[in-house]
Amino acid sequence: QVIYTGKVPSASILRSEYDALFHDPRQPSSNRFAFDPWFVSCSEGINGQLAPLPGDDEEEDVLPGEREACASQTQYSLKRIQASTLFNDTTYEALINDITSLANTIGCT
Repeated sequence: QVIYTGKVPSASILRSEYDALFHDPRQPSSNRFAFDPWFVSCSEGINGQLAPLPGDDEEEDVLPGEREACASQTQYSLKRIQASTLFNDTTYEALINDITSLANTIGCT
């Protein structure tokens, strides 16, 4: 199911508040340090097991060192922050209500 921002009425308010925090990238702000770096490795699968390599289900042999190389790679990284820290209470409550409403429309309880 494709979900668009029309189903989350607070999306434009959230974006406006976020843009206002960083409207001048050269202006120092303590808000910049509220974000945590988050790195996800290729090896962080279910229960900490190594993610399968292409061809694992086939009879081909995995090359020596291939699994270790895959396990040491960063799959992606991002910056994250708790929404309750970034947005004011009113906007945060609107976000929670919108997400709850959206979840109910797609069958989540």
